[in-house]
Amino acid sequence: MRFRVGIMKFEAKDYVQAAVAFTQVLEDSTAPDVRSASRYNLALCERLVGQPDEARTALEQLSQENSRATPAPRKWRISSAT
Repeated sequence: MRFRVGIMKFEAKDYVQAAVAFTQVLEDSTAPDVRSASRYNLALCERLVGQPDEARTALEQLSQENSRATPAPRKWRISSAT
């Protein structure tokens, strides 16, 4: 349910509230695919509100959580939203 709220807020360009919803999903015990999508969407929100360092951290956490699926480490480069 919170994931859908996050998507709705994101589509309405309310990135701060979308980030809150995605963070709440991450705090709950959820399925790995939902957690991955929430972490990715959280990173998008953070980038769009001008927090590139936080976005990078979220993407690095996503990479670590999915390390079995993506064995090669990635370096994330996040530019400021324009």
